[in-house]
Amino acid sequence: SNGVDPERFKFNYRFPIKRLGFAGRIARIKNIERIINIWNIISCKNPELKFFIIGPIDDLDYYNYLKELINSLNLDSNVEFVNSYNRENWVQRIDLLLLASKMETQPYVVLESFASGILTVVPNIGGLPETVKDAGFIYDYQIRDEEIADQLLNLISKEDLYKGKVFKGRELAEETYNIKRMLNEYENIYNNFL
Repeated sequence: SNGVDPERFKFNYRFPIKRLGFAGRIARIKNIERIINIWNIISCKNPELKFFIIGPIDDLDYYNYLKELINSLNLDSNVEFVNSYNRENWVQRIDLLLLASKMETQPYVVLESFASGILTVVPNIGGLPETVKDAGFIYDYQIRDEEIADQLLNLISKEDLYKGKVFKGRELAEETYNIKRMLNEYENIYNNFL
């Protein structure tokens, strides 16, 4: 398993949820246009929510396409791009992390979310289900955007659903996805080959 240093990430209890975000590379494989479409549905029902796209631009054409999509949906005042990725700072910007990637293994942004108290919502692809377990919400990648939006709106309105997940996430960051444990496991692997 990958690991993070929980001491680098301050755990904040973030309810009510007001800021939803994506964090990662601005690249086509991250399927950020789907996230924007989901946000558009959510914004129509709860216009006070803010949305953030956080991360470095890997694909300038794709970034420009996303900007045009946001403009065409009249989301300019609700969506903010943060084109930098500082590990300790990005987690201060959002209350909920939403991924819609076409492929993932075990992204650090999920582990950093766990450590920071950010509710994590991911599709059931790649290594995400086994990483997130019951510390977040896993949705079926095949379902419609409207269904995901409805699930998110339900989720952010119910503190009892939120509370257990974020505390479980912090526990996973401290015990399972801890960088010390990761380094010890690597050392054991190397020692077995000596």
